[in-house]
Amino acid sequence: MIAKKLLSKTITVTLNGETYSIKSFKKISLYHFIVFLGYQFSLIAIEYNNTIITESSSKTLWLKNNSQIEIVTIVGGG
Repeated sequence: MIAKKLLSKTITVTLNGETYSIKSFKKISLYHFIVFLGYQFSLIAIEYNNTIITESSSKTLWLKNNSQIEIVTIVGGG
């Protein structure tokens, strides 16, 4: 139990103005964080630390402490 506590890491990210604390034993990609939250990439635009991010680049972009993420959803209608 002590070893697991030493190996885990908590990072804080802000998504659309809301703060999330994430505790994990390994690095988390932006892609996996967004999928975990239930978003579909075909319906969103992502900004990570003031840079627009594609779905493919989100798979190799690791969340860092104090990152700023903005997600805009696309809604159809008339």
